[in-house]
Amino acid sequence: MQKQIDGDCNIREQFSADYVRSLLPQDFFESSFQTEFRKIEQAVCQAPLQQLLTLEKLDQMLAAQSLVGQQVGAVVNGTVGPRHAARTKAGILDCIGLRKQMVSGTSIRLDAIETYDPVIRQMCAALETVFGCRSSANVYVTPPDNKAFKPHFDLHDVLVLQCIGTKSWSFYPQYEDSIELPNFRNEFIPEKHKPIGTEKSEFTMSEGDLLYIPRGAMHDARCESDFSCHVTFALHTSTWMDYFEAALSILNDDDVDFRRRAGPQPLSEMRAHETPNVIAELASRIGALDPAIVERQMFDSIVSGRGTVCGGMVSSALKKQVNPELSGIDYSVSLVANATMRLFQEEEKKWHLWSAEHSTQISDTEAKLLKRLQAGEALSSLSIRQSHGETTGDTFVKTLMMLGLINLAKTEHVPSANNVVRGKVNMSPDRSQEQERQTA
Repeated sequence: MQKQIDGDCNIREQFSADYVRSLLPQDFFESSFQTEFRKIEQAVCQAPLQQLLTLEKLDQMLAAQSLVGQQVGAVVNGTVGPRHAARTKAGILDCIGLRKQMVSGTSIRLDAIETYDPVIRQMCAALETVFGCRSSANVYVTPPDNKAFKPHFDLHDVLVLQCIGTKSWSFYPQYEDSIELPNFRNEFIPEKHKPIGTEKSEFTMSEGDLLYIPRGAMHDARCESDFSCHVTFALHTSTWMDYFEAALSILNDDDVDFRRRAGPQPLSEMRAHETPNVIAELASRIGALDPAIVERQMFDSIVSGRGTVCGGMVSSALKKQVNPELSGIDYSVSLVANATMRLFQEEEKKWHLWSAEHSTQISDTEAKLLKRLQAGEALSSLSIRQSHGETTGDTFVKTLMMLGLINLAKTEHVPSANNVVRGKVNMSPDRSQEQERQTA
């Protein structure tokens, strides 16, 4: 089984969906998800923690101007400063200004860090698989004796990973005008949503600790000593409201009745009994929609929200490599990091592949190939042709290349002493002993 030692394949194997599941308690989805906050002590070991985030990595990002000004913000007394505060007049990131602000006790927030760092991007991709929703990541750097935000709740679920230092967290069980499971339609208003009473739960997050916070849970955090740095992974869960919005979007385009004026008379003259009848009739059309079509609409919305990812976009367009001649050529393929795709199986056991520009039914064998790629394997042409057949295997590889889901590298076989059997080059070293017995 061929593995790529460095690069995307190794990252995908280390930070896979199975790795994310191993971090969560077995009863997490039954007892905690969207119900209560939960601290998971020492969930992430030191080695993967160092890969995800270090001060050196942050320094390199900022020094290389990899993060644009809009992605970096200063947080003072619980308020994010204006975006231009992190930029020079020329519009580039003001690293000197940020350093001065941190020295004076200001926290720094780096938004959408997954757009730059491949390890955090792969962690987001694994979270998307486990939680079935779009994921993004922010980094918070907090100087000693500082608090980034005052008590507040988020409009999405989050997983907090403490990477450097420690931070004290507080959770408030009650607050004014509370709302269960708020989403982006339910804005947090500091003057309106204030904690009630002095009761709260308090604990300290240390390096490697993981914290789950459901949307709507009132909380704040403070760095008491030294400094703190953590990654917040946002989980933008899809709701039934999103489902109905996707359905209405389809009907708005396909059914002219949804675009008609609501009533033939001015609003003040509309007869009340007409409105319920019309709403009921139009609502019945939502129920008549094919759920698969609505789910595809939601998929498109999610991937466009996080940005579609496909490999070889420029090179394939300019060099026309989307349909290469593979017959008689040895190659290896690997999945593009955070590739925009969804592989799922329906009740009738049929496999489907959705990408940003394609929907198709695939065979069990093709699904197994994709699962191996998702697990971080780099597959050789020999392996693909043995399991799929030479023509069928090459055709499926071409399809995946056309969709920008895989990287393909041509390989050359160099004869060696171990690869030569009775004067012939053995193209499959792992089968050499069997072939040698057959030749003998």
